[in-house]
Amino acid sequence: MTGKVTPINGEVKNSQEERLYRVMIVDTDPLMRQTLISILSKIEGFSVTHSIGNFSTALELVKREAPDIVLIEISLPWLTGLDIASKIIEIDPNITIYTISTHYYFEFVQFARNLKFAGHILKPVAPALIVEIFQLHKQQYKLKPFPVIAKLWNIVKDQTFEEFYYSMSTLSHHLQEETGRNIFNLNNKLYEIHSILSNTNHGEKICSPFPISDPTLLYIDKVVELCLFYVMNSSFIAHSVKNYDGLTRFFSFIDKNISEDINLDILVKNCYISQGHLSRIFKKYFNVSVMDYIHMRKVTLSKIYFLFTNHTVTEVAEYIGYNERSYFSKIFKKFERQTIQEYKLTKEHPGNKAAIRTSDTKQFISEVFKIDLL
Repeated sequence: MTGKVTPINGEVKNSQEERLYRVMIVDTDPLMRQTLISILSKIEGFSVTHSIGNFSTALELVKREAPDIVLIEISLPWLTGLDIASKIIEIDPNITIYTISTHYYFEFVQFARNLKFAGHILKPVAPALIVEIFQLHKQQYKLKPFPVIAKLWNIVKDQTFEEFYYSMSTLSHHLQEETGRNIFNLNNKLYEIHSILSNTNHGEKICSPFPISDPTLLYIDKVVELCLFYVMNSSFIAHSVKNYDGLTRFFSFIDKNISEDINLDILVKNCYISQGHLSRIFKKYFNVSVMDYIHMRKVTLSKIYFLFTNHTVTEVAEYIGYNERSYFSKIFKKFERQTIQEYKLTKEHPGNKAAIRTSDTKQFISEVFKIDLL
């Protein structure tokens, strides 16, 4: 039994209107996995995203990847894989489970009916039967929204900005995978996310191009993170202001003065709101403290400087309103959970350097975040 998780390569032909059913295969037999991949790759509307040979890996991967369908092996002794399948249903009842085995286990079939597994497939598998099952699947099971969109919507709905901030790297990676690292799909998906989460009119233009036009930059996760931060921050602001208009002046002040040294006394004085009331309201709609939010905004700006310029740490600290380099370094490590030097290694790969230097994404990021990157 191997612990290797194998992503399945190939072009993903999804768009913002329609996407593929994402299928995960969990089977200890590598030949069986390859056979299923071969069959499913020929069925329109389905994409095998992962092929796994280790049951213990499956649960964590399901939590991270949110597949639509899981094909899982059930074998003796005592139906190995059954507990995993049951726990997958507990994680997400919307995931469809198909089980596979070399024998027809009566005990399992009775148990599976109670858990409402979608079906059982006997080995050796017949390609025609697999095709029939999955064609029928499209008729019986409605495809749920993009996993990332659903996750982001829940974050905005639950008003947990901190959760977004600390899962931003994972979410941006998943977003790229869902859109097949395709420029057109990614642009449309980010635009769609912003429109849905901010409840804005699709006719409203955020920025053009939005947000990435250089294909090589799709492989720099940090750039996609910046775009996702912009989208989610805008969405949180839109939701909070809609529910409490008193925050309008606060965000206007932050936007204009984010590069300055900001503290609670300055905010109270300029936003005409008591410190206690501001803290309570902000905690309610963002679930972070006011100062933590401001630090997150400032650290995000610093990451832009580190990614697109050669400014020193001291210079960047001054640009974003921190008077002491040591204090800025401490804040950066607290919120990024890595040192500045570790983050700066992002662009050290020769391909990344070339992509950043030759792309027009630098201009886009500069316009969106309203900072001078010269």
